[in-house]
Amino acid sequence: MFDTSFDEKEREILRKLDSFIPDSIFDAHCHLSKVSQAPETGLIADLGDRGAKEWREDMKALYGNRKVSALLLAFPTVLMKENQKLISEVNEWMFKQLLLLPECFGTIYTAPGDTPEKLESLIVSDRIKGFKPYHLTSCGEGPTSQHDICRYLPEAAWQVAEEREMTITLHMVKDKALSDPVNMAYIKEHTKKYPHAVLILAHCARGFASWTTIESIREIKDIPNIYYDMAAICDPATMFELIRQAGTEKVMWGTDYPIDRVAGRPVNMGDFFEWIYPHMLPEGVNFPVKKTVIESLFAFYQASIMLDMKEKDIEQVFNNTARGVFGI
Repeated sequence: MFDTSFDEKEREILRKLDSFIPDSIFDAHCHLSKVSQAPETGLIADLGDRGAKEWREDMKALYGNRKVSALLLAFPTVLMKENQKLISEVNEWMFKQLLLLPECFGTIYTAPGDTPEKLESLIVSDRIKGFKPYHLTSCGEGPTSQHDICRYLPEAAWQVAEEREMTITLHMVKDKALSDPVNMAYIKEHTKKYPHAVLILAHCARGFASWTTIESIREIKDIPNIYYDMAAICDPATMFELIRQAGTEKVMWGTDYPIDRVAGRPVNMGDFFEWIYPHMLPEGVNFPVKKTVIESLFAFYQASIMLDMKEKDIEQVFNNTARGVFGI
């Protein structure tokens, strides 16, 4: 099992960032996970169950005594594609965790075939703020990592989000991410068709390969119902250009917890990226990869310096944008 605590080198970075991180934080991209619901996902098995109790402990280890809130997302699994019952179980478990975390807010896992009536019935609390589709439930043939958004984000989620002014957190796929013309066209068309639905483009619009965001963000930066979370992005260039173009009022801090507690980071070349973990490094290579959340925090810190961000701007990203989006 992975050790989710921080080693001395990581704690040294956290001490350096102590004055950078504000007293109140909202994590706009935070998964909770149960091993029995994702038995084929080795990473989750190695992390163990991460429910309300573990979340609280892990947030304290990272942020100390700061006030922390989060938008909770179910953890995706490939088994959901063939097992609709599992999707219901995941949603029900998430709702139970939400009852134990009054400071947090939740989402509904949505998949192809969902109807507005079904999604309406799952809004069991005013702390349910949105929907979370994922490509692993995508319909059709071929690797889902190359599927169009329409194949895994049901129109019903847009319809309910429009009526109730809720959010959709979208982890788009395809190699070119936001630079992919079909992805771009879908985002433009649907945010215009559903102006009261809020689209959150996760991972800086899937900017793991920084150029895909840097190249394309100008095309959508002025669309009023598009926001972004920074989850698991470890390249300050991606963050820099996103904040420079879209503004701090559109960007939210996120971690991708609990994946953020694994030592590893995405490394990009051109339009492509690969996740690098310590076990992948050749023997003798001294490259001490930190846990993803440490890499991501440090990247944001660097981007803030390059952008000459003021304290109020940093607080906006860490906390205030999300509170506005979720009506808190």
